[in-house]
Amino acid sequence: MKISKVLIVAIAVIFYSYACDAQDNKNKNKLRFGPAFSAMAYLDVLQFLTEDGDPEYSGIFYYSSGLNFQYSLSESLTLNTSIVYGSYKIRIVPWNPVEDKTFTNNIHLLYVPITVQKKFYKHFFMISGMLIDFELNKNNIFHRQNGIGGTFGMGVEFYPDSKISFFINPYINIHSLVHFGTEILNDRLLETGFKLGLLF
Repeated sequence: MKISKVLIVAIAVIFYSYACDAQDNKNKNKLRFGPAFSAMAYLDVLQFLTEDGDPEYSGIFYYSSGLNFQYSLSESLTLNTSIVYGSYKIRIVPWNPVEDKTFTNNIHLLYVPITVQKKFYKHFFMISGMLIDFELNKNNIFHRQNGIGGTFGMGVEFYPDSKISFFINPYINIHSLVHFGTEILNDRLLETGFKLGLLF
């Protein structure tokens, strides 16, 4: 967790410095930032290399919120990152031929997307990149989700005026495709949903 805290603080300091410099820049829209949260979300668990007797996992619901940063590389291309907190509730069905019993488990992630966004037809965009995942749970029966994942989405952005915009972004995230730990990771969180956000 010390590494994850240092990484998050470093990213926040870098983008805050860019934001301060941007106030004196003629192009005030080169760096933008604002809040975002997920809605109408779907959660599932991808299971690999399962064996007889392994429990079954399924998603119940999740929510996430965070702070987005967007840096313009050109008129149609931007580099994006965020600091996002996500809470995930999953259903666990242990293999038990005698007793049919299920229970739930909550997983808490702090993750940093690093993405490239391509704009087209003025209001539309495509976005893709990677996720750097850090699980916040100290004890968890579910496989830990520390690693590098992937994200892809499309969306539409509206501009009420020159200083603010809001966007709707359908997306898909797969967490911890490349695991940080040494143990074998058989289960990965898959989330799809709509991200809603503002940019200033």
